[in-house]
Amino acid sequence: MSVINYQIGESYQVIEPNLHDSNLLSVEHDKNDTLIKFRSTSGELIQAVASNVKKLIINDFREGNIVLDVTIERMVKIPDYGLDKLFLLSKVKCEKQDAYIRTVKDKIESGEMMLVTINPSYGCNGMIYCEEISFYKI
Repeated sequence: MSVINYQIGESYQVIEPNLHDSNLLSVEHDKNDTLIKFRSTSGELIQAVASNVKKLIINDFREGNIVLDVTIERMVKIPDYGLDKLFLLSKVKCEKQDAYIRTVKDKIESGEMMLVTINPSYGCNGMIYCEEISFYKI
């Protein structure tokens, strides 16, 4: 495996490696790490490894998942609605929930943690609240 130094463009989209229109092949979670495999439009296999995962949600995984884009948000202000899907927030506000979400947002804004989002063209979508993500050519 060789490391790919990822690059983020405007709107926090991962532009290197190019994951637009790639196929999302698998998602595996083991202990604190999540491994995600993609096949790029050029046929290369790319693996993303999210480390120290605190929260993960993957929906609509099916045969033929096509990625629109992957975003990485770190050291940015996250709106409340940006975390609704990940934490399945209750519509009824409570002090404990608000305090927890504030802590999550503070950790993302400070750069201690990040929010990785998989946006689909077709199929699987997901969000990962983790410490770090790395990409590899396999």
